[in-house]
Amino acid sequence: MIILGQFVEKLASPIGLVFILLILAVVLRRRKGLGTTVLLSAFIVFTMAGNGWFVHWAVRSLERRHLTPEPLPNADVILLLSGGLGAKDYPRATLEVGEAGDRLLYAAHLYREHKAPVILCTGGIVPGSTRQTAISDDMRLFLALLQIPDRAILVEDKSRNTREHAENCRAILEQRGAARVLLVTSALHMPRGLGVFRKYCPELQFIPAPTDFLSVDPVKPPPWWKEISKVIPTAANLATGSAVWHEYVGLLYYRIRGWV
Repeated sequence: MIILGQFVEKLASPIGLVFILLILAVVLRRRKGLGTTVLLSAFIVFTMAGNGWFVHWAVRSLERRHLTPEPLPNADVILLLSGGLGAKDYPRATLEVGEAGDRLLYAAHLYREHKAPVILCTGGIVPGSTRQTAISDDMRLFLALLQIPDRAILVEDKSRNTREHAENCRAILEQRGAARVLLVTSALHMPRGLGVFRKYCPELQFIPAPTDFLSVDPVKPPPWWKEISKVIPTAANLATGSAVWHEYVGLLYYRIRGWV
């Protein structure tokens, strides 16, 4: 089911929808009215998904739902959700960090600020992945590179998605007698992540500690010409728009299933 879900998710993404609509437009090219409508639909999806103004609004609508409280209180555990870490596959000389790798950096920062005595890394091997080891094991190694002592790192290596993070971490948190948990994940993913953990672990207090923000308030506003140019679709905006779409569809699916 997870593999099928990944396949459907790709087809249902903005780029996947454009791909399907373009194929339909070719198939229906002899039916001018219908073919033109399908082609126009592909153009609209492409334009909206790559439009900087629309993407910025959509990102902000998710990222600003659960900001870090000020001041951030101390907790019993820093719960670090998997993501943003590339395995040490040839020709990489070591583990590599993507943009979502800010999660690991922020978790290490919170530990050094004495916000919690341990970091719980959660994440296994997702079906279809080429990983040989669970991502949480790589997270442990990366945190060690950041000088986080091994005694301060816990690992949950079976989870394949956000729901399983909550299911599998609950026993570990209860075993430690945790009452307050700092939840570290990308700001875009925080609404779904926080909702799942509060649903599956209602007796615990989860405090959002988002990072990896895609939408920020610049100190200096961009020049007018750059602001106007955002109407032109770009590869970066399409990638971000697909990530936003993934989270909105994920939230909808999780609510239908009763997971949030």
